[in-house]
Amino acid sequence: MIMAWLNQNKEQNFDSEAFIAKKEFEDACNSNDNTREMRSKRITTALRCRAVIDKTFIEGAEVYKKFSVSKLKAIWEQKPIPPIPKAPTFQTIKSINGEVIGYIPEKYASLVFEIAGNYQTEEITIETAIRQTQYIADEISKTLQLEESFKTLNFLRDELKIATSQENKISRNKG
Repeated sequence: MIMAWLNQNKEQNFDSEAFIAKKEFEDACNSNDNTREMRSKRITTALRCRAVIDKTFIEGAEVYKKFSVSKLKAIWEQKPIPPIPKAPTFQTIKSINGEVIGYIPEKYASLVFEIAGNYQTEEITIETAIRQTQYIADEISKTLQLEESFKTLNFLRDELKIATSQENKISRNKG
């Protein structure tokens, strides 16, 4: 009984924080105000969007990996194919103020999820995944009226640098 009440309160808090996150995103996008306070709000929103994109990408890769296995199994067993996974528009992210809820619109979240799935199933390269996801970040940055876009998928960029560096060492050693 107490656990059910605690879970219900937790869901209500998440819903309330999610509503606030969405409203903050929309306010930052729709405001023509260019005060220092609004610029700060836009940057904070952008940082949260970056974290949401990164988490959505990671989650999308994991979910699509399971989905592709389930899909192949269903085809093999001549059963109905499971529904395509749906991307979350909200993510719990860590900030300097503790955990907060971050938000990106569904159209962007779905694209990030799909890109992650295509990367995970090796339909696209790491470079393509980074480029396509960065394009989404650029679009969000324009919507937020930022002077510069925020960078996404730094963990993949680092992985790519390491792989490229190792390839270069191998090439030099062969030559």
